Amino acid sequence: MRTTVKCPACNKEIIMQVTCPECGFNIEIFEKAKRISFYLYNKGLEEFNEGKILDSVETLEKSLYFYKNNTVARN
Repeated sequence: MRTTVKCPACNKEIIMQVTCPECGFNIEIFEKAKRISFYLYNKGLEEFNEGKILDSVETLEKSLYFYKNNTVARN
């Protein structure tokens, strides 16, 4: 079974490739940025639970810097 994903830039289906053959978008870097964003979201949530409110706000802003569509970090 082949794994297909959709290119976030042009929405074309891609089969097991690092870059989109249609637009040249680097999917690997995009996925890494998303992972970093969710890591920072979890770190910000921990800081909030520890009472470090200002630190958590900064961390959540960094999370959005890496992936602006991270709606949980935005909210």
